[in-house]
Amino acid sequence: MKKQFRIKKNETIKSILNNRDSVRDGYFNVYKKKNGLPHFRYALSVGRKFGKAVQRNRVKRRVREVIRHANIEGDYDIFIIVYPKAENLNYDQIETRLKKLFRRHKLI
Repeated sequence: MKKQFRIKKNETIKSILNNRDSVRDGYFNVYKKKNGLPHFRYALSVGRKFGKAVQRNRVKRRVREVIRHANIEGDYDIFIIVYPKAENLNYDQIETRLKKLFRRHKLI
């Protein structure tokens, strides 16, 4: 994904969390907030309880790929938290769960 689609600033992530507009299943939590830009932006969080760096990076790559193919519409900032329970999911399961959450949020 291009740099314009990433959120890096901690203040921006905190403002998304303070908005408290979220949907959740046992594996992921997706927050959203309007951003006023012509495109969406996203940030990911995978905690250390998830596993070693290799496992955390693998799930981040998979989630980024799902976001890239999801055709997210609108001008939203999206923050995704990945829980340790998602460690055993393969790519297809991650895709179906995240797309279901995106639909519940009316992002796709």
